[in-house]
Amino acid sequence: MSWKMNGWKNRKEITDAVISAQEQERQELGAELHDNINQILAGSLLYLGLAKKNYTLNIPG
Repeated sequence: MSWKMNGWKNRKEITDAVISAQEQERQELGAELHDNINQILAGSLLYLGLAKKNYTLNIPG
């Protein structure tokens, strides 16, 4: 194999490795964001439930 062919093969391998690493990072970031959103929503639901309970307990009548 010629020197130029080896150079292109190495560049392709490097490019493939970079793209693979970026995709892995995107997947990890997406999973982390998903987990954080779920925690925020669960906490919000809890506080809304408490607010509703306190509101109904304080209604005169």
